[in-house]
Amino acid sequence: MLSTYFLCLLVGLSAASDYAWKSGTEYQYQVRGRTLASLHQVDNQYAGVVLKAQFIVRPKGDGVLYGRLQDTQYAQVHAKLPGGWKSQIPESQLAYRPVQMSNKPFEIIMKNGTVQELIVDKAIPNWEANIIKSVISQIQVDVQGENMIKSRYNQPAERDSNSYSAEFKTMEDTVTGKCETLYDIDELPEYILQSEPQLAPLPHLKADGEFIDVMKEGNKQLYACRNVTARANYLDRYNFDIKYENVSPFARNLTYKLYSYARHAGFAYFHEDAFQGHGKANQINIQAEFEPDFQSVNVSIESQKMQTEFNDIRVNKWAKALFAVHPVFNVYERVAGVAQAEVFNPTCVIDQNRVDTFDNKSYPIDLGKTWHVQMHYRVHNAARQEEDGQDNGDRFNSEDDFDYVVLVRDSGNKQKDVKITINDEKNYYEIDMIPASGSSHSGSQPAGQVLINQQPIKFDDKQSYDVEDDLIQVYALPNGDVKVEINGDFYVIYDGERVKLTATEPEQFRGEIRGLCGTFDGEEYTDFLTPRNCVLRNPYEFAASYAILDGSSQGPAKERQARAKQAACYTPEVEGSSSCSKQQTQYVEEDNGQTLCFTVRPLPVCRSGCQASKKIVKNVEVHCVQKSNVSQLWKNQIEKGASPDFSLKPVTKSIKIKVAQSCHA
Repeated sequence: MLSTYFLCLLVGLSAASDYAWKSGTEYQYQVRGRTLASLHQVDNQYAGVVLKAQFIVRPKGDGVLYGRLQDTQYAQVHAKLPGGWKSQIPESQLAYRPVQMSNKPFEIIMKNGTVQELIVDKAIPNWEANIIKSVISQIQVDVQGENMIKSRYNQPAERDSNSYSAEFKTMEDTVTGKCETLYDIDELPEYILQSEPQLAPLPHLKADGEFIDVMKEGNKQLYACRNVTARANYLDRYNFDIKYENVSPFARNLTYKLYSYARHAGFAYFHEDAFQGHGKANQINIQAEFEPDFQSVNVSIESQKMQTEFNDIRVNKWAKALFAVHPVFNVYERVAGVAQAEVFNPTCVIDQNRVDTFDNKSYPIDLGKTWHVQMHYRVHNAARQEEDGQDNGDRFNSEDDFDYVVLVRDSGNKQKDVKITINDEKNYYEIDMIPASGSSHSGSQPAGQVLINQQPIKFDDKQSYDVEDDLIQVYALPNGDVKVEINGDFYVIYDGERVKLTATEPEQFRGEIRGLCGTFDGEEYTDFLTPRNCVLRNPYEFAASYAILDGSSQGPAKERQARAKQAACYTPEVEGSSSCSKQQTQYVEEDNGQTLCFTVRPLPVCRSGCQASKKIVKNVEVHCVQKSNVSQLWKNQIEKGASPDFSLKPVTKSIKIKVAQSCHA
């Protein structure tokens, strides 16, 4: 089955508000769009269409624009795209044909950068009107928050002498109706313009101002696309050749009984042609083909003497999960997906220049050749034993905690390096993933090389490389992507340019991770939580706060990390049913008050005047010190409502603390 991708029309527009359009001026824009499909987990072969057109705009004044699409053309695409659906397709490979459009003008009513109304001729067909809507939606640039909706995200624009940035949610009209849209507005730094000049194709229009990057993203669009693509990648066509010889009478009789039962049970779908078979001697061919929506399946059975068909057999969701193969998810994961209403495991993706966190926040990055923490998680073995009712055997010492760390950096040529470490002080594994040479990859020629503790390993799509009873499992997918599974807790899929990290045991990670993938606590607004336990606004500074600087570091991370340490940073609060909850550092007294242990991370607590509805016991990392004037001062600050930062202090141990799960007035 084909993976579907949404139509993305890219229009170079700069209408920040109504007054940006000058009356008496004609604006001409080149529209480019594409809709492509591919079973991308198996092959890089894509099929679809590319669209191009001229978009003419003439402002009338008072927020009214006259528009027209002309010279609209399309070309079919059947090509291998090693870089995915966004790969450049040379114009010489595209045979454009005209789209028979009316080219009739239409009227656009604008207000503060948003489209209030679109008026088209009654004779224009719906398909043409939808193309117009797709283009018009691109000229909406609601930098003033005209359609802003209530959200914890909202940080309206604040212009000062140093920068211009904002982030907020709006509700906008699109070709598919009203959609929640996230705006992310930032000045484009000069070094990004130098490395990606295509972001400003007309630099002479800058004048004395600065380039402003306005990114619009539909609500959880990347998350939805992941789920749609995952569902689309189910294999829908199967072919089996069964060869036999010297079959015993018992087996023949059993086979005929099974066939008779299938014929009886499926009589409403059954058609048989005796003596019309065209198969080979001593061979049975079985073919099954699901409909695109997997609501039904057609099955044909052919032997040398007979042909049988079962047409339009209805398929329920459990049968689909059991019998429809997926290149990534096994039977257990597919059945679990159905049980959870096909909500697939949470994923964090680092693309060439963007991150999509576990909580579906998307933001821009520019890592440079500097390691950044994609995810850091400290595993508490004792806690896992209590939850599982068993220990983990000899894999790790059950009395020790151990860390999962996933690092990523740019390696040049739009490619990335990945490093995964597993460490419990007695056992240490370091997994390096680097791009493989060449531009064509497959299951037998993976897109990445893998080294474990500096030693190269061999693997492909037929043979995996295992360490310590599947603690680490490495193998290639049919399309050449490399998949590394870690202890059944998470896996990484790597194609040399992108890193997809998926939590297969999501509950143990919720609220317990840090890094570029966010906090995974269900709240997008906390994803920019830094090692200082406070939230930054600037995505580049946030990313740099997780940079690991050393003598080999290259790129902007060092400068940004310095800026991040000086930037305004606020402490997130967990909102309860009546705003009764907040996050605060806690302490525990031991040894009759002679030792004070402070939590390394803030914990949910109830505000003054509120009480806990429910408490749960959690294993929490603490930093312990002997009682002194300084430690007593920290204790007093916490009792007065402050939250001292212990994130950079060494972890002494983990202890059990009762934590408020919910609060009420």
